[in-house]
Amino acid sequence: MVIHSHLHRDHTGWNVIQNPKRQGEVKPLFLNAKHCVQEKEWEYWASNEERRKRTSFETHLKPLADLDMVMKVNGRVKVAPGIEVIPCEGHTPGHQVVRIDGGRRADTGKPLLYYWIGDAMHHLAQISSPDWSPAFDWNPVEASEARINLMQNLHDEKAMLMSPHFPYPGCGTIKMKTSTNIGADVKSSDVGEFIFHKSES
Repeated sequence: MVIHSHLHRDHTGWNVIQNPKRQGEVKPLFLNAKHCVQEKEWEYWASNEERRKRTSFETHLKPLADLDMVMKVNGRVKVAPGIEVIPCEGHTPGHQVVRIDGGRRADTGKPLLYYWIGDAMHHLAQISSPDWSPAFDWNPVEASEARINLMQNLHDEKAMLMSPHFPYPGCGTIKMKTSTNIGADVKSSDVGEFIFHKSES
């Protein structure tokens, strides 16, 4: 299974590759995989010509749909044992994060929980200032609220955050420093602290 956090083309360009046996044709990179995406995300980008062009829909996404390789979900869904997708909207209409439950450590019994956050956050500064949004967030207010809720979940569950955008190693934990009941119209600051994960010897 391939799980797409969202359908911006920098996240989907490797869905298909050129077919070496047939010039000009493409084929899925992962021939046997379903590609999981929130239904509202798919429908939004498929809804008109401008949005389809922005996502390179015809080349990156439609070939998968034609082969019945798209798995559309609605809301929080367990898609495999220990793997859940959870809406975290704002960056795009149907952005989702992935919650991974790895059970418990054999030596300590501590839970092994991880969140792959996609583009819910792009910079460490958004930990302490979740109301800061990059220009390409679809809805900055929703994105800010989603970041705060996500950080609260990470804190409460003592889960590991994994980000493709944060500096190496890109994973760590969240320590909340203040109340998150700030409301959509209130600027937030100094909300949380990111603690980088250190490899154990």
